[in-house]
Amino acid sequence: MEITTSRENADSLLGVKINMAQFGTGAVLTGADAGTGAQAEIERLVATLVDDQPVFLDFSDVLAVSVPFVDASLGRLLSGRVAGYYETHPIAVFGASNDVRQTIDAALRLHHLYALALGSPGPELLGADEVLATTMQEAVRLVNFNVHQLAESLDLSPQAANNRLRLLLRSGALQRDRAKPERGRGGREFRYRVPAAA
Repeated sequence: MEITTSRENADSLLGVKINMAQFGTGAVLTGADAGTGAQAEIERLVATLVDDQPVFLDFSDVLAVSVPFVDASLGRLLSGRVAGYYETHPIAVFGASNDVRQTIDAALRLHHLYALALGSPGPELLGADEVLATTMQEAVRLVNFNVHQLAESLDLSPQAANNRLRLLLRSGALQRDRAKPERGRGGREFRYRVPAAA
C-alpha cells in the first residue's frame, strides 16, 4: 500500500497530513491487522521527515473506527513517542467526527495515552483527564507561552505547571523552543506552543 499524504493543505496545517481512510474499507477502520499496517506505514513516513514536522492523521473521510484499530495504530505510535522514538514529530488527530473522537478517546484512556485532536468542534486532548484537558485548553488560549505564564493563568505553582507541561510535551500535544530567560531569571527557559494553528 502506498501511503497518501500531503505536505501542506488548504487548512494551513504545516506538516504532513496522512489520509487515514486509505487504511480501511468503505470509510470504516476496523481490526488490529489493519491498525498494525497503518502504524507500520506511518512509522515509515515519519522516519523520512526532517526538523520537527508535525504529522496529522486525517480522519475527515472516516465514518467509524474500532478500538482494536486505534490500539494497534495510534496507540502504538503514541507509546513509541512516549518511549522516545520520533519525539521531535508531534502526532495529532485531524478532522475526526465526534463519534470517531469518542472511540479514540476511550481507547487512549485505557493506556494513559494522549493525542491532540484538531478540527471541528475545536482542539481537544483525547485520552486526558479533566486536569490535563483544562491545561491543554489554556495552552491553546495562550498560544505561545512559558511555564510562568501558564502557572499564573491556572493559579498553579511553576513546578505543578511544569509537571503538566512535561506530560503534554511527551505526548506531542505541545512543542517547545529554547527561549532567552526573562530578566532576573537564570537557567534554561522554554516557550511552548500547540504544533498547529489550533
